[in-house]
Amino acid sequence: MFRTFYKDPLAGHDNKKFLEFYHEFLFRDADGAATIYNAETLRKTVVMPNTTFRQMNVHQYSISPDRKYILLAIDYKKMYRHSFLAKYRIFNISNEHVVPLLHDDSNAMLQFAQWGRGGSQLVFVKDSNMFYMPQFSSLTKPRPLTTNGENDVILNGVPDWVYEGKFFIE
Repeated sequence: MFRTFYKDPLAGHDNKKFLEFYHEFLFRDADGAATIYNAETLRKTVVMPNTTFRQMNVHQYSISPDRKYILLAIDYKKMYRHSFLAKYRIFNISNEHVVPLLHDDSNAMLQFAQWGRGGSQLVFVKDSNMFYMPQFSSLTKPRPLTTNGENDVILNGVPDWVYEGKFFIE
């Protein structure tokens, strides 16, 4: 149900992101702003201006299920066919502030990050270990779900490069 946008529309599987209700979707409008369109009411709501995309050189973005935040992947570094490393930032929709996903390690390159199914839960992979945040806050400490990750040896939460095509394509 929740899909992620990519900077290059051909890189992702969809060019629009359907939200919790199938009559709404998130897209970049003609001005480049992240916008929610409601097909029932025909109403458009800008949730993030184009200036944020340009200033941060956003590669990928997704909105939290509670619609309070937008997860931004920046400083993108391609790894293999589908995988990449990126720094992640959180855009607060109500005050338009941007903060690092990890306040104590703002330059961390993560292997994966995604919203959970409800609220502003987050899960991410750093150094081949999985972490969980029950609710995003710039002060929330992530809970480690795994601790035995070792790059190129034990990969938690991300597929090996040999198998990533099978996981990402299906």
